[in-house]
Amino acid sequence: MNVLIVDDDLNSAKVLEYALQYFDCALIKEAINGEDALELIKTQEFDIIFMDVNMPIMNGIEATTLIREFNSSVFIVATSNDFSQTTVHSMFKAGANDYIYKPYISNLLRHRIANYFKLIENKKEAISNNKPINIFNVACKSSFSVFKISCTQDICAIDEYANKFYANASKSTSDAISAIKKVSLAMLGLKHKHIVFIEHGDFGEYFTAVGVRELNSRVLFELIDQELTTKDTRCAIKGNKLSIEFNLQDSDNQNTAKIDVFENNTPQVYDFIDKEDLVELRDYLNDMESSLIALQYSALTKTEVLYLAETISKISTILGRYNEVYSIAVMLKSLSFDIKDCVDTFIEKSKSLSKVFINFGADMLDWQKALFVDGALSVNFMDDSIIANCESISKMLKPELDVSSDDLDDIFSF
Repeated sequence: MNVLIVDDDLNSAKVLEYALQYFDCALIKEAINGEDALELIKTQEFDIIFMDVNMPIMNGIEATTLIREFNSSVFIVATSNDFSQTTVHSMFKAGANDYIYKPYISNLLRHRIANYFKLIENKKEAISNNKPINIFNVACKSSFSVFKISCTQDICAIDEYANKFYANASKSTSDAISAIKKVSLAMLGLKHKHIVFIEHGDFGEYFTAVGVRELNSRVLFELIDQELTTKDTRCAIKGNKLSIEFNLQDSDNQNTAKIDVFENNTPQVYDFIDKEDLVELRDYLNDMESSLIALQYSALTKTEVLYLAETISKISTILGRYNEVYSIAVMLKSLSFDIKDCVDTFIEKSKSLSKVFINFGADMLDWQKALFVDGALSVNFMDDSIIANCESISKMLKPELDVSSDDLDDIFSF
């Protein structure tokens, strides 16, 4: 693991560095402020960054925000003796993956580091040869790149990548790049973020856009039909994914590209969540259900409200590891913060909140059962309902806020 410690408190940095000696770290670098950290990150690849919040010149919130503009994959852990919910919320909204309070407790710190390293390894494994992102399910062995698209500048990053790795591009490569950019621009026009994966395999190369459900199959077909013209290019559309396969090594004699639209009319049981995570997810959903049952009969105590918020946060953390349910994870994380920020309001409005929470809890349980037990027509079949319930609860707690998933910064990097 390559590790970067960003902290102006040298004693705290040394405690962290000492804890890291128990683990397999190929590289440990240090910076004393966010500005120095940015310079290091632009020239060196890191797996994890421990980012102090309060530092001179550039603080951790500013640094994390800037890092996420060009690096969505590095794992960022905020560290601070600031316990305020405002600061914690700001760091998560800036793009931190977790938050550790100072002063460090040695055994707990080592335990957290072990979990982070395991999570990072699992993430690398999830995007390895065994789990291709493309719809064609072709194992890709040489490289894998990820682009989070939230503005036109992110599309420019795809151009820069193409200029670097496809300097002498074939016609099919140019077609594929034009098509994926066209789809990305259309998604941005609808103000929807999405993710583009680029994979390289033995038999071809693949661009896959995940999160394109706002553009139905017919619209996607119309967007890319004129772009894909060569026989060694084809496209597949299925649910929330669009995959473009190009530079095919075994292309047939067809004169134009092939576009397949896979209609998913048969319920499917999904397995994208690791077994251990799925067990934890079910446990937390059961805990949440118990809290909501209690809420129907009487107002929760402050401790019970905080427990409910923490349970929702844990559910969010698990789901945030998987692109397929990223939008739900973001809204759940935001909801957990809103509940923690408004405990007194929650208790005061328990009676009216219970009615909304009944729907929310039922949706979450039905969603889990359908996706992972009984089968569902698509992975996103209940996204709108769950997100709408989260927004309704947040608006009841904070009437002055207009909560929308499009307005939230990324809370997870995977």
